[in-house]
Amino acid sequence: MKPASAALLAPTLMTWAVLGVAGMYPIDNPDTFGHLALGRQIAELGRVPQYDAFSYFRASPARFINYEWLSDWLFYGLYRAAGPAGLHALKWVLSGLLAWLLVRTAQLCAARGAVWLVPLALLAGTPGIRFRWSVRPHVFGTALAALYLLGLRRLLTTESVRERRGWIAGLAGAHVLWVNLHGSHLLGVALTGMACACAWRDQARLRALLGLLGLLLLASCVSPYGPAIVSDAIAHTFDPRFRALIEEWQPYRLSQSLWYPATFALQATLIAGALLRGRAEASGARARVRLFETAYALLLLLMAARSLRFLADAVALTIPIVAGGWAEVLWAQNAGQRTRRAAGAGAVALSFGIAGCLSLPPQRQFGLGESSRGRPEASARWLAAHWPRAKVLAAMADAWDLMFSLPQARFLLDGRAPFYGPEHITRVQRAWGSPRELRALLDATDTDVVVAQPALKEQQPALHSLLAAPDFRLVAIEAEHCVFARVRGQKMEALALRSLRPGYDTGWLTAATLEPASVLHELSLLPNHPNVLPYAAWVRAVLTLRPFLREGGSAGVTPPRTERERALLTAALADLRASHAALPLVQTVGAYHGLVASALCKLDEARSALAATDELGPVRETLLGAQELALREGRTQEVREFLEQASALPGAQRDAWLGALRAELEQPARCGAR
Repeated sequence: MKPASAALLAPTLMTWAVLGVAGMYPIDNPDTFGHLALGRQIAELGRVPQYDAFSYFRASPARFINYEWLSDWLFYGLYRAAGPAGLHALKWVLSGLLAWLLVRTAQLCAARGAVWLVPLALLAGTPGIRFRWSVRPHVFGTALAALYLLGLRRLLTTESVRERRGWIAGLAGAHVLWVNLHGSHLLGVALTGMACACAWRDQARLRALLGLLGLLLLASCVSPYGPAIVSDAIAHTFDPRFRALIEEWQPYRLSQSLWYPATFALQATLIAGALLRGRAEASGARARVRLFETAYALLLLLMAARSLRFLADAVALTIPIVAGGWAEVLWAQNAGQRTRRAAGAGAVALSFGIAGCLSLPPQRQFGLGESSRGRPEASARWLAAHWPRAKVLAAMADAWDLMFSLPQARFLLDGRAPFYGPEHITRVQRAWGSPRELRALLDATDTDVVVAQPALKEQQPALHSLLAAPDFRLVAIEAEHCVFARVRGQKMEALALRSLRPGYDTGWLTAATLEPASVLHELSLLPNHPNVLPYAAWVRAVLTLRPFLREGGSAGVTPPRTERERALLTAALADLRASHAALPLVQTVGAYHGLVASALCKLDEARSALAATDELGPVRETLLGAQELALREGRTQEVREFLEQASALPGAQRDAWLGALRAELEQPARCGAR
């Protein structure tokens, strides 16, 4: 091993480890399964199809350009050969390649110690990387973009004609792969154009870069679809309508985690400091590189600001800039200052990275393998058993997932947004919130099955409409999904669920006309699937709580008076714990978890459950549940002040929950004062 290569080994392994930990979570992204379905089609046909075979929204087969066909084929081949382990192995290999490219690029900065700052800077950026480092075609795009940045940097600096030719040939060959792996190949062309602009004073170097740019344009046409794979990618990338319709194409919103803007702000600050503070006046190759770094850093940050999906790319691909610039700053200090600042930076990066990774959805757990959590897997199993050829309406992400589980089914909409177009996407998404438009859409397309998400506020109108529809029946329920099927004969009538209802509203479970025995019977008919268990636990808990719920659940939980009542509440609490652990984003479940824990004087548990639920947004249950908790803790004065303020609100004197709190103020705190 050459000395220069040996010097990269340790920092590369450290960077690889950071990327490995950032991407260590079970495969659960619906996009992954959509790409597996497309890859399976290619493998079974033995060719790349030119027409769509998964939808039914058009009367005749429509031309479909699969921008990521090569990724899909590779994913499916690995999955078929080794299951989830094959996909994890691919991600690890690409993580290792990316790690080496970042470290090697930082080495070219010629700043002492720059390579050792790469894993440190990457660690600080892991909150922005983790949520995107999933098994999707973009992982190829990120690695290839890093290759381009390394190659273009060498083309801007090397005086070796032989090396220039090698990089030109290598990048042109890589572009053929990139065009067929992921639509981000447009970034490769943009970066090359920037490099051309930075070399405009060096005619020989400019000619070489322009030659590369020409080869990239030719390579862009080397695909089963010819130049259409590029023209269509450009058309939908720059269509503002897609940005408004697809969540990951949108900028950061206040409803999302604060870790995203925090990571963006930190990276932007580090980049600015590296570019503005750590460099002396430069000329020649150094000036070209500095200009190139500034240009592509601004481009990546702009992309991340416009679309959250690019945050991971902006963080990862600017790491060499950060490492090179701040290494110069550090080595300008004396040994003592350098040690202290490096130690401080390491502590901050470690804390920031760990806290962000543990807090960010959707990857709430570390691990390997494959997870069904949050996916409509139980619904897919029901459809595979009873209606495998159904025409299905589901949310984009859910349909993307179902495509792999139901190879014979067809979908009204799935994750292939460019294929469906903004008009059709808008029509389908609007129908979820309008019973009239939903009815018209279902009838016009002769849709057989609707897979809905009961916990989503946006789908509540559709849910209530389908429950009341004379020709649709509720046939399957799991934690986050339910299935409605159009009645076609007696068989479907026999499969209908008549007592159970989806979602986490206590109203139907506390109704006086409800027959608990019928509910429990239908509950026993649901499959013993991990995705069903949280819903079943919730139903059992509320049925147990019925005697303890004031005003049918609208006025809190009555504390136990006897040992038998305590035993019942304890059983309900066990079910609520299980349901809340699996459904941390469902406020009703979390609120009742806190209320019952408070009634049983499990104060730490109640405090934690109510606080976690309140972070999702204030609701009546958490607001008044906090007062119940205060009573249990003996903080009667706080409750008294709250009731005085609440008494001024309209209807306060008739509010049963407020009345219960007033009555309890006259009694000693049940759990003692703190």
